[in-house]
Amino acid sequence: TIEGTYKIDNNNDVYMQEVIELDSSLTKNQLYIFAKEYITNSYGNANAVIQVDDKEQGLIICKGLYSDISCTEISIGSAGKYTATHILKFQIKDGRIRVTISVTNINEYYAPSYSAGYYDEGRSTDRKMTDYYPINKGSRPVMEKKLKAREGYVFYKVVGRMQNTIKSIKTQFTNPQNSNYSKEDDNW
Repeated sequence: TIEGTYKIDNNNDVYMQEVIELDSSLTKNQLYIFAKEYITNSYGNANAVIQVDDKEQGLIICKGLYSDISCTEISIGSAGKYTATHILKFQIKDGRIRVTISVTNINEYYAPSYSAGYYDEGRSTDRKMTDYYPINKGSRPVMEKKLKAREGYVFYKVVGRMQNTIKSIKTQFTNPQNSNYSKEDDNW
């Protein structure tokens, strides 16, 4: 279950945060390099996603996307594709990091479709994740049960991606062999 794994911040964004205690001999500079390596490996191009990069303060903030979230629906129209915009923040100190990941919005995309004599031009809409069921338990204008099922499915998929991001960061930082940086690299 995902209950209790996420919180809602002052911007009405869903977020997770974890402090990862590491080997106290790891310096802020080493952990900064680990974080930059993680970003590069995860996003492909660190320069494309890093919004704030302050080595002295030990702060890196990235903006990325969780894409390819699909929801095939029966009797509710075309299948939707969803992309969640997220912010990943590393706060780095000697021997520990604090990781915060928040989802700012979800883009819903429905391709044009033709069914039973009806043409749907398709649409794209951005919504806050807190507008989704199970956070927003209010009524829906049409097909309430099916819309809540779809929203819940997408919500749980996005929270699962957030959990996997934190898990992969913990693995990267707690197992130094997963990183290409080591003190021996300085002797070349």
